[in-house]
Amino acid sequence: GAFEPAEVGRPQRILSPEEAQNKALDRYKQVQQIGPERLVSGSDDFTLFLWNPESDKKHIARMTGHQQLVNDVKFSPDSRLIASASFDKSIKIWDG
Repeated sequence: GAFEPAEVGRPQRILSPEEAQNKALDRYKQVQQIGPERLVSGSDDFTLFLWNPESDKKHIARMTGHQQLVNDVKFSPDSRLIASASFDKSIKIWDG
C-alpha cells in the first residue's frame, strides 16, 4: 500500500506532506491500472468482505476461515491476493 512501515535495520526517511501525497497518488495510479477498484474489510465476526465500491453496495464475496477477530488485511502489490491476520495467530492468503 501507500504506507510501508520502516524496518528496524533500515529506517525510512520521513517524507514531507507533499512527497507523501505524491507517493500515495503514484501508488493509486499503479493499482488503478490493474483493474477496478476493490476494497476488503476484516470483521469482528471472523470474516472478510470483498467490495467493489464503484458499483455495488453489496459485497462481492464473504471469506471465512479465521477462528477469532480479523485484525489486519492487506492486498498484495499487484492486488491479486489478499493477506489477512487474526487474533487466532493465523495468516491466510486469499485469491482476491
